Amino acid sequence: MKLENTSDFERYVVLSNYTNVISGSYPNFVRLKELMSSLNQMVTKNNNTYTYYGELYVSSLTNPEISKIQSCLDLGVYNSSLEKLKHIFVDIGRRDF
Repeated sequence: MKLENTSDFERYVVLSNYTNVISGSYPNFVRLKELMSSLNQMVTKNNNTYTYYGELYVSSLTNPEISKIQSCLDLGVYNSSLEKLKHIFVDIGRRDF
């Protein structure tokens, strides 16, 4: 299966088979997309704070680490960077992604 012809959700489901950090359901996919949007804004602004559902958080991850996670999600190819999402999940107090 060629991953460049797949949707974001399909790549998310493929990645969920390689890790326990994400679950593979559509509602969790939508939440992760919202979170990654906030984190990508943080990277763009070269800052270490982000907003998620109106709350301000300080990221425990660096901008390059966030970029690697986003690349993993964009390509649908697993690497250990994806496991670092659990640090963000702990920060925001959610684990259901």
